[in-house]
Amino acid sequence: MDIRKGKFQVLLIVILLGSIITPISSIGFDSEIDGLQISSNESIIIDKVYNFTLDKPYQFFNNNLYLDEYYNYYISVCVVTPHSCDLNISLWDPEGDQYELSYITNMIQDDPREIPYGTALAGNYSMLFTALLSTNLNIHVTVEKGEKCLYDKVPYFDQDEIIYYNVTKFYNGSSLKHNLTLKSDWYYQFYFGRVSAISITLNNTVHAKHYIIDSQGIPFIIYTNRSIAGPHDVTSYWFGTAVSGQYNVSLTIHCNVSVVNIMYAILEKEKLSDRINPNDPEPLPDPIPDNTTIPDNNTTAGVETFIPEEWTIGIIIFTGIFVGVPIILVVIRKKKNATGI
Repeated sequence: MDIRKGKFQVLLIVILLGSIITPISSIGFDSEIDGLQISSNESIIIDKVYNFTLDKPYQFFNNNLYLDEYYNYYISVCVVTPHSCDLNISLWDPEGDQYELSYITNMIQDDPREIPYGTALAGNYSMLFTALLSTNLNIHVTVEKGEKCLYDKVPYFDQDEIIYYNVTKFYNGSSLKHNLTLKSDWYYQFYFGRVSAISITLNNTVHAKHYIIDSQGIPFIIYTNRSIAGPHDVTSYWFGTAVSGQYNVSLTIHCNVSVVNIMYAILEKEKLSDRINPNDPEPLPDPIPDNTTIPDNNTTAGVETFIPEEWTIGIIIFTGIFVGVPIILVVIRKKKNATGI
């Protein structure tokens, strides 16, 4: 009980330190600018093993990690010595906003952990890795650039249907409003997803209030307090239009952390007359009436097989005689043999 209490006390200290060290340039940690592993692969941002010691149980990358906007980045950590530790990962974006991405417990040797982070801004980022350890150890750290946010969820052949797309940084209670020209009698698919990870030490619930006003001024309330999926999943729904023109779309985010990144996209799918069920891309054909005969592929269409009733009776009698007579003879023979014993 005392050990667990100590862990959370150390974690609390780390979080409190992180909350008071902005702006980034004033942080007192040593910068690892010279410690970055240079790679010919542009998607690899960091790929190096670092020492985490009792004297220096952290590695800090001070404003020297350039990340592109709207992309997924995958932060992977793995202990590579025969030891274990807990690890806290914090990140600061180019505007100095802090994200508590992860608190990993009981990380042992060769047990890699991956934390996703989707960017809302392009620029130089900072990262702080802080270990709770009882002995010196080494951790392999990699940061790799992935696909654009959402593009790993939408099939390649549907990506041309995207008519609106962004990743926005939301503070608690902040809103995104925009206008969009939509066609009449069309199906549109809306996607939402949280793309920034949230530490298990914090409340990671994110709720959305979302509505649409069509070109006639008719409001449609979509969500009043809907939980938004993420960071590995997306929330999606379909919206069919009755009129064309300019639509007003509003999205308000409520969260229990200082800031979250939300991916938001709209796809123009199909004209409503071309689709019966939006969840079924291949609608079933019309049901077959009860009095309709389905032809067998192995028979000739239009030909029916008919056997007269008299023939049926005759066949049954003949079969009975053919099978029954030998059985009766065998029984009689056995009785005779039994009598002679």
